[in-house]
Amino acid sequence: MSEEKQGGFYTTASFDRTEYQTENDTIPENPVPVIKKRPLTAHKGTFGTATLICGSDGMAGAAMLAGKAALKSGVGILRLVLPRAIYGVVTISLPEAVCVPYEQLCDVTDRILESGSLLIGCGLSQSDTARQMLSWALNAYTGTLIIDADGLNLLAGCIECTVQTKAKMILTPHPGEMARLCGVSVAEIEAHRAFYATKLAQTTGAVVVLKGHETLIASPDGRLFYNPTGNPGMATGGSGDVLAGMTAALAANGRDPFEAALTAVYLHGYAGDMAAEQVGEVSLLPSDLIRLLPETYKRFEERS
Repeated sequence: MSEEKQGGFYTTASFDRTEYQTENDTIPENPVPVIKKRPLTAHKGTFGTATLICGSDGMAGAAMLAGKAALKSGVGILRLVLPRAIYGVVTISLPEAVCVPYEQLCDVTDRILESGSLLIGCGLSQSDTARQMLSWALNAYTGTLIIDADGLNLLAGCIECTVQTKAKMILTPHPGEMARLCGVSVAEIEAHRAFYATKLAQTTGAVVVLKGHETLIASPDGRLFYNPTGNPGMATGGSGDVLAGMTAALAANGRDPFEAALTAVYLHGYAGDMAAEQVGEVSLLPSDLIRLLPETYKRFEERS
């Protein structure tokens, strides 16, 4: 089949979008997750290390939200790589995390490469330094790489870079980021969500989490689920940072990328639904999601 380049990635000219419908009766529902009980012999290494390259001057909150969500999601060790401008405030806010300023990145690259998961993008900015970090991650890292927010905006300019990576990727775009990745309008994405989620997953080899009403989770092998949890109160800046941090923790725990994405999306929405019951949709904040993560994980923990 012939191919033509359309915006951010290659689309097959004869690929019929009408084959992909967004009705719930044609896409299976995200399965209810189970959180395994911790063994009595567990130690911090049992639950893996997640490294987050997030935040920038004026965007410390994104790094803190993602980091807190990762910690509340059970990661064994959390490492945050930060610009010096926000290093102090993040360190004070997250005493449980190992914080590393950018200028010392060369001293910890070996440890980052050994991390079970690497999240890059939340509040990162689109600076030359951020671009270099994304390029380094795509070329050197081989674990589960979660790319969110500014990481996706940087990736949109070099989507072909995903072909060379040895990492197992999870991409978590909202419709605007998805439109930039695919080189089409937001309206086009929203009209054909299943098509673009599936096509991007197959093109990049990544698990794609297309956020929005009934978030879609697509695997490169063709599996596609819609998520039944969540509500409009979660449509607030910072909610995606919480989801990204949760995903990083669950991947570091040892889940494969598709399972990590499915679990994070379901529980993220579930925490949002509990928060909406307590404070209503209008006043719901991402910090409410983090506050309710302990109760959320407790409810889905396997029974002995």
